[in-house]
Amino acid sequence: MLHLDSASVDVLPRSNIAEEGSQCVVTLLLTGRATPYLHNGVVYVGDEDHYALPQFGVLARSEVGFLLWEDTNDGKVDETHQPGSRLKTPSLPVWVCCCSGHYGVLFNTNRELLRNYHAERR
Repeated sequence: MLHLDSASVDVLPRSNIAEEGSQCVVTLLLTGRATPYLHNGVVYVGDEDHYALPQFGVLARSEVGFLLWEDTNDGKVDETHQPGSRLKTPSLPVWVCCCSGHYGVLFNTNRELLRNYHAERR
């Protein structure tokens, strides 16, 4: 049996998931790779004076998409946290949506919807 007193609890990490951790879990479930970055492919951050660090985003088109809307105080959209086209246009008409930290699912039974925008009106 494990017994923890208040002194030992204070040194334990509070959470294994950081602020963007739930986003990593979502990308793991949708793409098979956990990443906090939603852009397409690999983006190198840095300059020639410092080593550019790779940020690995979504490497392939996902079967299920991901849409994100974060509420900001100034009303501006943070482009660095917006999903790339590989998450916006999935193979199936199913999207996991995150709106201010609340998750839901959008779907359509018409698979033609992703191939032809005229299918919206049928």
